[in-house]
Formats: sequence, C-alpha cells, structure tokens
Amino acid sequence: MNLDEHETRIQKLQDSDSDIVLDGAVNNDVWNKKSVRILWILKETHGKPNPDNDFQDLRVLLRKLADDTNPNEICPTWQRTYGLVVKVSYGLLGDGGCIPWGEWAERIDKIRIVLREIAVININKHPGGRKTTPQQLIEAAKPFHDVVLKQIDLLDPTIIISGLKVLRDRANWWLPRENTHIKSIIEYHPGAYINHQQYYERVRKELGCVDAEGQAI
Repeated sequence: MNLDEHETRIQKLQDSDSDIVLDGAVNNDVWNKKSVRILWILKETHGKPNPDNDFQDLRVLLRKLADDTNPNEICPTWQRTYGLVVKVSYGLLGDGGCIPWGEWAERIDKIRIVLREIAVININKHPGGRKTTPQQLIEAAKPFHDVVLKQIDLLDPTIIISGLKVLRDRANWWLPRENTHIKSIIEYHPGAYINHQQYYERVRKELGCVDAEGQAI
C-alpha cells in the first residue's frame, strides 16, 4: 500500500486534464488502518460530483454523504448507487464482519458513515451521462485502464467488488491478475434495479461467509 504515491499519481492525472474526477480511498487515514479493505470498482460519475467547484473529487462528495446532517440536500439521488454500497460495506465491516441481513440495512442514515472506510474508483475518470452503453463505457475507459490497475496496486484492497458485470467477459479487464491475496467479486452495478438483500447474500457467499445453503460458516 502506498497512499502517498496514489495521491500524487491521480493528482498529476487531473493536472493534465481538468475534467478528470479524482477517486480512491474515501479517507486515507481510516483506510490505512483497516485490515479488511473494500474497494468498489464502478463505471463513472453521473455528471460532476462537485458541480459548484472546478475541483472534481468523488471522495469529497462521499465524505459529505457520510457525515452531513442531511445528505439528501447534497445529492438527492445518492442512494440510487450508494445506498446499496453502504449496506453491503456495512454488512461486511460492521459488528465483527459478514453479518446476516437484518433491520440494520434499513437504517441507512445510521450506517452511511461506513462510506469513510471504503475506497471507490471508476474505470472512466471523466464524468458520464445518465445512459452509457457497455460499448461506450469500454471505449471511454480504455485510456484509464493502466491507471485503474495501478490504483488497485497502490490501494492494496483485500476485497474488490466490481460493479461491471454488464461488461461480461470484459469485466475482468479491470481486475488484477497477480494479487492472489485479493478476493475479487464481479457483480451488477449497485445502481441497477436489483434486490439489495439478494445482492448482499451473493457477496457473502462469494466471500465464504455462508455455505451453499446460505448457512453462516
């Protein structure tokens, strides 16, 4: 793990292209202390995460969503993607880790602080639109392929949840091939219309938290 180098590299990227949206560990100090580090690999931001600022940084937005009294005033639609990110991340990290689905999942306002404990990177570093086809996404993300793989190397997650299942066989393109200590899961994008509990249970099974019958291990 080298968070200083990660910061330097992505900042240089934005210095060369002001449309670049920075991403990575939401809070470097917290990430650095975690033994279980969850990295979400997503597609692209929907527009600029900080529309009133020329400096675009997804991590700034996520810190606000974790801490602000009323996150809906900051981004009314934040739960479309990050509601499920919060639930899955909290379930894997909270109360000893890999906890069974329960009432906690409905208390989004109490558990959203978990956003500070994770990392999020997008394969397309430029802001996207409301609808991007898989082929459009692949083409837009190609210039950042090596950047993403280097980010993963420097962030050194223990778990990767890739929301790129829609890309089918190309989803693996944005996953490391040599870091065997990383558990990588390819799932649907958390902003897709999908049952949150079923999504979480699939992730738990992939991580070995439950057996084939869904019983806790």
